[in-house]
Amino acid sequence: MVGIVGSADERQRLRFDEFSESYALFVGRASKKIDKVGLLAIYSKVVCNRFALKDGNQNIIGVGLYPNLCRIGHSCRPTGAVVFHERTAIVVPTRSKSFPSPLDWSLISRSYPDVDPISAIETRKDKLKSEYFIDCHCELCEDAAANETMEAFACSKSSCLGRVAIVDGAFVCGKCGKEFDENARNQAYQSLQRIDSLFDPEYSQRSLKDQLHCILDCMHFTQTILHKYNIKRLTVLKAAYDGCVLEKRPKEAINFGRQSLEIYRHYLDEFDPFLAAFTLNLATTYMHAGELDTASQLMHSIIDRCEHIYAKQSEALNYIDPSFEEVLAKLSLGDMGL
Repeated sequence: MVGIVGSADERQRLRFDEFSESYALFVGRASKKIDKVGLLAIYSKVVCNRFALKDGNQNIIGVGLYPNLCRIGHSCRPTGAVVFHERTAIVVPTRSKSFPSPLDWSLISRSYPDVDPISAIETRKDKLKSEYFIDCHCELCEDAAANETMEAFACSKSSCLGRVAIVDGAFVCGKCGKEFDENARNQAYQSLQRIDSLFDPEYSQRSLKDQLHCILDCMHFTQTILHKYNIKRLTVLKAAYDGCVLEKRPKEAINFGRQSLEIYRHYLDEFDPFLAAFTLNLATTYMHAGELDTASQLMHSIIDRCEHIYAKQSEALNYIDPSFEEVLAKLSLGDMGL
């Protein structure tokens, strides 16, 4: 383990000074002479090497230290993921069913907790710098095209499927070279403002029905402005999907879930645990909508994948065990209160 003490900036050191003073007051006067640099070294080792503890749906429920796994480096486009079988942490490949043999640890990487690989490069780098004390130069961070796509707009030329990026203040399509006119630029800025407004603290105080109305309105306004793989578009789609599920509107939820899944598949590898979890979620939504054939196809398509990721005994497989046909049969008979 390596604690990168020297990389802590002044703000981080001040924050840690406050913590160490509080720690000294808590444990007693004798500890007021603690070695702050030494304590920071320990702290940074924990920060840089911690693993997110996740449940079967890939929700973070805590953090832990696993010394043998700390040799795995970070990447925003990782080749592996850490999953948990009960209390055991296991590294599984995300790009294929197995790692190359013989095993080369230098080729195995993972993403860090709380650093979403499907986020803007500035967001990822700032998070990694402030939380993990590193300047990331991984495969994804060096992939200019991928990072541009994440924040791209759709070309205003209907026959062109190119992505529009902001170049020296101008909105230019990388495929056909067409520039946005003033009206298109204004719509682009408005679309971003509308999406950002969905995360305003006051917005969360509204009723679920009102929130969903705003989300769907935003979705309608931005659908022809943002590129199909724009991550802000994914944010709105996922919010619309979750809202429709909570409001028990499965038919509409399916539409947004299907589009979300397409974007997840674009950015995540085939055996990524989050992709498997979301696919399972969408399959159950299809079941609740009564589209049993599609639900069955989705579930069958990921049985092997989920067994590979989570192991056959995992609770994550409850929805897709061999008896799930019985669940589908019950749904078709209305035995599950739908």
